Amino acid sequence: MKNNENLLSVKNLFSLEQNKNLEKEIIEILMQGDIPIICVNNEQKKKRNMPFSSLFGSGSRFWLQEHSWNYFISEECRKKIEELTNTKPVNWDVNIHPKAPKQEVVLTAQQPAQEVVQETSALMNNSEEVPDLSFHLDLLNQVTANKTNNSNVPNPPNVPNVSKLKHSEEVTNIDYHVNLLNKLIADKTKDPKVISGVLVNAVRDTAIINRNIIMGAIQYPNNDAKSLTQNLVKSTIEMVKISSYFQMENLFQNELINTLMEKRECPVVKHMIRVYLSGIAFFEFYNRLMSSSYAVARLRIEFKEKYFPFYATLLPHLDPSQITLERVFYKGMRGIQPNLFYNWALGLLIHDIGKDSSIEYNEGEANYIRGKAAEHVKIGISSITNKTNYCREAAIITGYHHDYYNNSNSYGVYYNYLLNFRKNNPGKSQDFCIGYDLENLLKCEVLSYFPAKVLEIIDIFDSLTDINRVNSKVLTQSEAIKVMWNEYVIKHRMLDPILFNIFVVFKTK
Repeated sequence: MKNNENLLSVKNLFSLEQNKNLEKEIIEILMQGDIPIICVNNEQKKKRNMPFSSLFGSGSRFWLQEHSWNYFISEECRKKIEELTNTKPVNWDVNIHPKAPKQEVVLTAQQPAQEVVQETSALMNNSEEVPDLSFHLDLLNQVTANKTNNSNVPNPPNVPNVSKLKHSEEVTNIDYHVNLLNKLIADKTKDPKVISGVLVNAVRDTAIINRNIIMGAIQYPNNDAKSLTQNLVKSTIEMVKISSYFQMENLFQNELINTLMEKRECPVVKHMIRVYLSGIAFFEFYNRLMSSSYAVARLRIEFKEKYFPFYATLLPHLDPSQITLERVFYKGMRGIQPNLFYNWALGLLIHDIGKDSSIEYNEGEANYIRGKAAEHVKIGISSITNKTNYCREAAIITGYHHDYYNNSNSYGVYYNYLLNFRKNNPGKSQDFCIGYDLENLLKCEVLSYFPAKVLEIIDIFDSLTDINRVNSKVLTQSEAIKVMWNEYVIKHRMLDPILFNIFVVFKTK
């Protein structure tokens, strides 16, 4: 955007004496065209672009909420709306000229991992991107309105003995952590050591308690089990929403990992915590990239040279001219909507709920037993689906995060599901690689599910770099990236190369 470009305030766009049909028509244009909204924070002197659809998902009148952000559309977008609606009210001529935004984070298309690091490091170090808090405005307003004193925060249950708590005490433990995290927000606490300690404890206890209660509920009939776990589900969803805020604010930085490493938990629990926190941070980072039209445009331009060979092997039945970026991502790459963000985050938290603590999850090591490890995805998706009222997305992520594009190394649930579908429907094929919507996956219109493909990458990376790794060398970040690129992207074609490159940029930021 140029410095002298005229902008129209979104408030002016909708503060019209217009009929509801016209307002609805404007919203549909903004949604369907995924029009970028220019978000300006004059107090912090920051600016960023966000898709209208993402902001609208946080509240249908987000531009009227009381906070420090103001919202604009470009002159080009204004003219497009005028043309499509055949309308030009007087107050659409009121223009403002905010300062030009900082340089945006740009997605580099597929290259060897080291080239990605070199090309993006300088840009990342100088970036002053604003965390996207649009998902959390309603939550934060509620927290501020109900700000409590220290005396109102309950004393914590006996955290070290959380595995020995009674059912009701376990759920109360999660509620305690939710209240404490709420209070940190209300008090505007910025100390990363305080935040990381509270956050790690909250995620750790919630993961353990979910595992304890859900595994215990397996012995009950489905309806009885769902009744038993209903309070667990409610409290865990609240914990996911409030903990996601801290990840998007990025208030704890490296202290989080240091705190986590000091916790003496079993390797599976540590792994679940790290994957959850890394995953929601990645989702936020991905949304930042999707807010830049240049990121997707560059991918599209370089697709044939950088990515085509990989995806041609996944879609061999298509004519080469048909294999484009839009064939990789069903209906094109797009940002993660708020409701999906939280549902997917929940799936990350409980993804290994069915894994026994004795399982070594570092594949390829001496004590790795494939059959035993594969069983955990079946236990996970079955128990979450039948014994709880968690959303379907969370259950699917749990069961599908080892599908690896359905190659010979796959042991996810979708692998067998897809084989049966192909057997019973020989005339149908999967013409797209990754889907964002669950229905496309369940209809076998795509090869994989976006959050499961992201989880595969984070899952393997955490395994390779885990300090508790046995029988194999603990890899550094750069070593792990190199191994994943050579073994899991190039050689075995298990991980998605586009998402992997985004992950590399995310880890080097």
